[in-house]
Amino acid sequence: MQLSVTGTPDSIQRFIAVLSQRLLGADVHGIKQLAEAEGKLYNRISGLLTTTVIIVLLLTSLCVMAGMSNVAMERKK
Repeated sequence: MQLSVTGTPDSIQRFIAVLSQRLLGADVHGIKQLAEAEGKLYNRISGLLTTTVIIVLLLTSLCVMAGMSNVAMERKK
């Protein structure tokens, strides 16, 4: 059986201890390493996407500014 429990690490450890006491014949343990690895991967992907969005917005604003400057210079002539 697999359970998904949310909370702080201390509360999860207490929950695991309570389960292991109540289910005497069962092997009760947490899979914290997998959750931490998923969290790190999510943080990396999120950071990469945020950086990409910022770069795209910066380049788009530069292109719009260049186009507007070109229109303004053509009207001056």
